[in-house]
Amino acid sequence: MAAPNRRKDARLAISLPVRVRGHTLKGVAWEETTKCFDASIGGAAFVLKHDVHHGQVVQLSLPLPRRYRRYDPTTDLYQVYAIVESLQPSRSGTRVSTSFTGKRPPAGFETDPGGLYSPERRAKKRGTLFLKVRLQKAGVAEERTVLENFGAGGARVMTGRAFDEGEVVEIEDAEGSFRSRAEVRSVYTGEDGIRRINLRFLR
Repeated sequence: MAAPNRRKDARLAISLPVRVRGHTLKGVAWEETTKCFDASIGGAAFVLKHDVHHGQVVQLSLPLPRRYRRYDPTTDLYQVYAIVESLQPSRSGTRVSTSFTGKRPPAGFETDPGGLYSPERRAKKRGTLFLKVRLQKAGVAEERTVLENFGAGGARVMTGRAFDEGEVVEIEDAEGSFRSRAEVRSVYTGEDGIRRINLRFLR
């Protein structure tokens, strides 16, 4: 029996120039021109020299054939936001497979362009949830704060404390229905002056 095709849209092997705009986990913008080696109506794959992470959002500009576009069929360049779905090392960089998200980035991108996102987080309505957050350090009291973005792989949390990338915390909601260890992936201060940390849940 043939293995099922896990992709919703079949990909076509095609060589196209593509301009990729992205951000580091700290939110520093970068841009790279490369070549797309396969594409479909739902996504594209290409090789990057810049570091990217699973769940990050990039903006693509490429002359995608019109039959593979959900919108803008008359423009020369198809401009679309995409989420990084898989990564594979190669001799010339990293082979990156992405899934298109649309003409606009997912909610939260404007304040956290280098954050980690997922299809589950885009599809579900978001809301704030009071959480207990505590560092795994002796003598540090837990901090009660607000989680403002949540998904299967991680979360974004407001904080009044200083955190370093790579630190491990425990996060628990106020009712005790959810609890997980998580790694601090990035730290930044929003336009409102409030510090936020992006967390990746640890299994």
